[in-house]
Amino acid sequence: MYRLIYLMLISVLFTYCSGDQGDQQATAEVSGTEAPVSQNVVSQNGEAVSANTPTHAQASHEAPYCKLWVIKFAAEVEKQEDYKGRWFNLKCDNTFESGQWEKTMNKGQWKIEEESNILNLYFNDPTDFPARWQIQGAGGGGRILWKGNIPGNEPGYQLMIEPEETLPVKS
Repeated sequence: MYRLIYLMLISVLFTYCSGDQGDQQATAEVSGTEAPVSQNVVSQNGEAVSANTPTHAQASHEAPYCKLWVIKFAAEVEKQEDYKGRWFNLKCDNTFESGQWEKTMNKGQWKIEEESNILNLYFNDPTDFPARWQIQGAGGGGRILWKGNIPGNEPGYQLMIEPEETLPVKS
């Protein structure tokens, strides 16, 4: 008798969990947004990696970072011009768009490791922009620093980034 109840419980849980992906897709189709997809994306050095990002950052430690961020200053960078007008729009579904001035240059997924406060950017297309940054600052109201002197970020740049309401405009 207990085995039968146990098997029924497991089959109900299995059915419920396997139907969750379809529910997300159906919800996304109704709302007109894309359902989050865990896929292989391209890292900084061109290798395929699995993003495995959570579906939503709204109720997590990542929530304060869901906004448009614009690079205001890049320390220790030979070509400051390369970073002027660069921006990252970190969305609460853990996807992002990045670009320079009015042009979108790349997309992907993002995740912040809670223990170390490391931001991982999983770019869809190959890029020379580093994919790992340690974040210093709360992200809720003002500027933050992306510190690049960590493993996985070879150039070691440090970026001062501020939230903005609109994309930067080249003057």
